[in-house]
Amino acid sequence: MKVWLIQNYMTFYYLILAMCLIGLNYSLKRIKYDERRRSRNFITKIKINNRFKFIEKMKNDEYDEIFEEVGIHRYLKSEWYNGIRLGVYVIAIVSVSLNILLNVEILTYSQAFLLFMLGFMMIPKKPYPAYHLFNLVQKSYNTKKNAEVYQLYNDIKAEYMIKGDKVGNMYHLIMRLLPYYENIKLSLEKILPYLQRQDSNTAWELFAKQINTKEAESLSIVLRDIEKISIEESILVLESKHEEFANNLYNAYKEYLSRRRWAIYGILIVGALSVFKYEWTVFFLWYKDIMNVVNNIS
Repeated sequence: MKVWLIQNYMTFYYLILAMCLIGLNYSLKRIKYDERRRSRNFITKIKINNRFKFIEKMKNDEYDEIFEEVGIHRYLKSEWYNGIRLGVYVIAIVSVSLNILLNVEILTYSQAFLLFMLGFMMIPKKPYPAYHLFNLVQKSYNTKKNAEVYQLYNDIKAEYMIKGDKVGNMYHLIMRLLPYYENIKLSLEKILPYLQRQDSNTAWELFAKQINTKEAESLSIVLRDIEKISIEESILVLESKHEEFANNLYNAYKEYLSRRRWAIYGILIVGALSVFKYEWTVFFLWYKDIMNVVNNIS
């Protein structure tokens, strides 16, 4: 055995050397793989951080408040809105740049200018056109909120009249009624912690501030002290506000019909102008062709 080992020691030497080289190669590959993975993770982390920084720059708390006031905060965020505006600016600038540098016309100068101006017109603040558009949307949204405020008033009054002393406190009453509302649901959810602590003044002040309408303010004044008086007195106080809420609801509906009427008039006027303009365009082209024929004959 000893003689055989001496005769084949070179084979063992090369075998051990090969195993060491294989192990070293595997270790080097593993180190490079880990380095590449760390590098990729680092690059990915940088990209994610840059993306978040870009989104933070696009975010505008004032715009978000406006979107919440007009009831579109669930569908539109300031990051998306400013991203759209930025895209409009980029398309207009790139179009003009290509036209100047490469003589490639994607949009005419007038179209690019109008597109660029659209980005400014989309600013939802005075004196830009988007402000007036959002103002119309807010009026429509306030009408919906006031309808639910009136429904809340009726529901609370019905609970007091039907259940009497068994109506429970305002926290549990609002909890039961909460699923039946959509436009004022978020505002009611925000006041629940205060109602649970029996801080009705803060709760209904917050409710009036959140809804931000005359009807909500009027209801909040009634409900602040309703738990501090007897059931009979509460019913009398609620009944005394019935005519006021009914009149407010009626006036809001009249205003809604007026806005809808003016909107229909506007659509009709725009349509009539379009048809009138089209007729004048046809007449102008016909007149131009006649004059060309006359000039050729002359």
